[in-house]
Amino acid sequence: MTAHAECSINTYLAGNVSKAFYAYGALNVPGTSLTNQRYEMICEKLRKADARVNILGMATVLSNRSIGWAILSLKDRTTEIGTSDYANARTMVHEQASQDIADERMVFAINEALATWTELDQAIARLDEVRKSIRVRPVQR
Repeated sequence: MTAHAECSINTYLAGNVSKAFYAYGALNVPGTSLTNQRYEMICEKLRKADARVNILGMATVLSNRSIGWAILSLKDRTTEIGTSDYANARTMVHEQASQDIADERMVFAINEALATWTELDQAIARLDEVRKSIRVRPVQR
């Protein structure tokens, strides 16, 4: 779900996240700290690990503020086996109360969580441990 031709990060999106992605952009939207270089590095790591990003997000208006948050974890691309160990999360708040702004903040939170996922290597290693514990091998792509 990106404009990058070289590499595409595969994701699993809940309905509300998918709708916001189409409305406000997807991964690597302008205005976030997810640089092209970081995106490509993450994409390559996920490709080699045969993993995809599981995105859980929510957008709401609360106390006259727009709030969007996201939690990212990993899933196997083929088997749906996943782990939330070493997941990463971000919350974004805007002073103006609007569901549209909250949806946009959720998309930004997803991008920021991906950009700042410092324990991605550990998450990939844990996913591999989970696969091995139930005797599932990643598909080499």
